[in-house]
Amino acid sequence: MFIITIDDDLQIRPIEIEKLIKKQSETGADVIYGIYPQKKHSLIRNWGSRLFEAIFKKYAQTISKGSSFKLIKSGIALKVAAHNIKHLYIDEIINWYTHRIATTEVEHYPRPYGKSGYSFFGLVFMSLNYIVNYTILPLRLMTYLGFFSSLISFIIGLYFIYRKIFFGAELGFTALITAIFFSTGILLFCFGIIGEYIRRLFDVTYNKPTYNIEKVLK
Repeated sequence: MFIITIDDDLQIRPIEIEKLIKKQSETGADVIYGIYPQKKHSLIRNWGSRLFEAIFKKYAQTISKGSSFKLIKSGIALKVAAHNIKHLYIDEIINWYTHRIATTEVEHYPRPYGKSGYSFFGLVFMSLNYIVNYTILPLRLMTYLGFFSSLISFIIGLYFIYRKIFFGAELGFTALITAIFFSTGILLFCFGIIGEYIRRLFDVTYNKPTYNIEKVLK
């Protein structure tokens, strides 16, 4: 038994469902995504989608190129539905339970009527929610920023010490500002490390499985 998700804006015609079913029968995959050769969205939205996909590919566990049009085995769908999470990103949760994922090309049509219920800022806000909840990107940015700012401040500090020792130069406020940047960088670096541990706690609260039992042989 399978479950198929499809948007109600008719940019994907119901007849395209046949392609998902055919691909599943050929591959036996747990999940089949309908991939669009060319999305009929605005240029900015298409660029945003590519950026979002690239971030998740690098900083999360998502290994597939997903879409909202997909066929899911009922067993996987039930496991996804069991997660009581406010910001549920289905494609990421699916990857917790299976890597048997395939794709097939489907036609993406222009919207026949009305306009999207998502505004530009609504899409940005939703994307940021998913990035914060499912990726380590914010933590990595904090760690890298802290490390490099402290490193640069340390090098500048050595330069001021060199000038003080060999030339008797006055340090003044510049040295004080450098010291502040150095200590701030160390703090950001430490916060990033602490964040990595907090991230592990989030995995527990999200009930992220360490493994998935697909079949029990008797």
